Amino acid sequence: MHITLCKTRQNIAQNIFMIFSLSAALCSTSSAAAGKELNTANWKKICDISEDLDTVPSVAYTKVQTAMQEALNMRRSAERTMLYALTTDDDLEIEKAALIAAYLATKAENKEKETKDQLLKSATTATAYASYSKGNVDEFLRLAASASDGTDNCLETTDNGNFAQITDGKLANYKCKLSISAQTTAATTPSTIGATGFSDQVFPTQSGNTAQSSSKSCRLLTIHQAGYSSGQVSATEMNYAGGLFKTDKCSVSNDGSRDAKHTRRRDQYSYMAQNVSANPQHTRKRPNGEHKQNNGGNRRQ
Repeated sequence: MHITLCKTRQNIAQNIFMIFSLSAALCSTSSAAAGKELNTANWKKICDISEDLDTVPSVAYTKVQTAMQEALNMRRSAERTMLYALTTDDDLEIEKAALIAAYLATKAENKEKETKDQLLKSATTATAYASYSKGNVDEFLRLAASASDGTDNCLETTDNGNFAQITDGKLANYKCKLSISAQTTAATTPSTIGATGFSDQVFPTQSGNTAQSSSKSCRLLTIHQAGYSSGQVSATEMNYAGGLFKTDKCSVSNDGSRDAKHTRRRDQYSYMAQNVSANPQHTRKRPNGEHKQNNGGNRRQ
């Protein structure tokens, strides 16, 4: 079994995530290929994504608020300029003031229209994506952390060692509050996602058993044998955290080539980043546009 960045098509965004193409091999059915706990380095990255998703609504709100304030400032400047024109007897000054006031009023109108027609829509969409994704990501982390028998769960702190527990907004003392924060005006650009996708892969790009513990007994991540279902599930893969990553029932490996097609999961994140970052590369959806290629990853389990 592999744990890999999700390559399935979702129904909530357009395509944009470049990943390595996968070459199929024989399906694994031995117990050595089962799954136990996700390694600390991997689930911490999922926590980082969860924390970043929590900032999206506030950053989107700040962008809209800033744009509206800019439009208001220009409109006020236009009004003050017109007041100046009314208080002077100099015809040339009146003409200059009238031109400047008209220019500022037009700029204000354009800014208001842009905010209404574009920014509000993109900010709302980004917020919706973030809320949907955070709910899925947090649910997975809570489920994985709660799948405990008292000594183990599906999130480990050391290989076959202690398991991660949720306490006081942290997961094994790592910031991962798994809840939504009150909206603020602090415009903190997300660090884990950018206009071209994830800044760091949740799972490394080479095949192997390095994304989870060596003993492997977490049934939540096991689909090739009994445990997740009454027997081996019929599906070839299962998606987790809202499609952020998956487990693959078959043994697959990277062939080093690039897949020229995008998957919808990555675009959901890149679209959020485009519309909340301080300096986005572009601000409109690109339904089937080509983007900078990025490596995906897969993990044998």
